[in-house]
Amino acid sequence: MKPDTKKRRPLPPSDDEDEYDNNYDGDDNEDEEEMYEDNKYEGSDYEDEGDEEEEDEEEEEELIKQQLSNVSFSTLLKYKKNGPTNKLNLNTMTQKQSQEQQQQQHKLQKSTKEEETNSKNKYNIKREKSDAPVEMTAMKPVSRFRQVVVNKTKLNVRDPRFDSLSGGKYDEDLYRKRYGFLDDVIKRDIEKMETTWKQMEECRERDQLFKKIQSKKSQLKSQQLKDQKRDSKNKLMANEIESVKKGKTPYHITNKAVKQFELQEKFKQLKSSNKLDKFMETKRKRISSKEKTFLPKRRSFDQD
Repeated sequence: MKPDTKKRRPLPPSDDEDEYDNNYDGDDNEDEEEMYEDNKYEGSDYEDEGDEEEEDEEEEEELIKQQLSNVSFSTLLKYKKNGPTNKLNLNTMTQKQSQEQQQQQHKLQKSTKEEETNSKNKYNIKREKSDAPVEMTAMKPVSRFRQVVVNKTKLNVRDPRFDSLSGGKYDEDLYRKRYGFLDDVIKRDIEKMETTWKQMEECRERDQLFKKIQSKKSQLKSQQLKDQKRDSKNKLMANEIESVKKGKTPYHITNKAVKQFELQEKFKQLKSSNKLDKFMETKRKRISSKEKTFLPKRRSFDQD
């Protein structure tokens, strides 16, 4: 048999083949779409992870800011000098700050409790029984004079006797020169009181006035004696200064030397006024009366 070499027309495609081709193409398209969607979801996962990381970083920054707001400025400066602020450093800073705040609060609470206990037990109030009323003590009396208007401005009062502005140390000579006229005033007062005393009748007031006159006279007499003593001491000092200028050795003036000098001056005054004999007689009588007190008593003949 000879082979068939004739050209044959191609047969038209059947309906089954068309359906097969169409089905094949649809499957390919579906696979491609699934691959695209998978890639799309994978990209969205990567984007979600990046957003979460950014949110975590923002939260950490906010926490750090909050922690730094609680920390004092001095501690921040210390940590800045020591080195960069890490998360551990911030935690230690916040812990220290919180501990300090707790300690301060504890101290305040303790002080308030102590004040309350002190105010309650100020006078050691005690009760015999728990139901008995509290009996207040009278240890702190209420002041009689109540201060209605409070003096805001305090007056600065100074005592001229002890102030350096008033002349410094007390100088008796200078004082007697300035206030010597007061002796004349006292003498005038004595004269007036004596005239009134003579006019008054015998009563209690008259006796009191007589005592005042005597006290004033004694004041004048004592002042005159002081003046005489001071004058005699000044004279001795002047004589000693002159003797030192002449070349003699200096000598410290004692109270005994002052008394001897006063007696000499007194005898000179009595001699000039012709009262020395009378003074010596009275002095002799006084001495003899003192000596008689120490003599033994004379026994009578009946006792023998």
